[in-house]
Amino acid sequence: MAHLHKRFKDSQVKALLERYGKEEIERKYIEGILDIKRRRFCEIVKKYRKDPNTFTIKYKDTRTVQ
Repeated sequence: MAHLHKRFKDSQVKALLERYGKEEIERKYIEGILDIKRRRFCEIVKKYRKDPNTFTIKYKDTRTVQ
């Protein structure tokens, strides 16, 4: 399973989450498309709901450079 940000664009995930919010598609369907588990899906939805305008699935590198 490759990283989500490498397989999908922000706009694609955002579109799915918008439809999920309107109850047009179910959680399990999105999980299947994105190939993620429920826990990861809930994390993404929480992040999206916090600020839909700046939502991104890009990976944030937390390593420090020495």
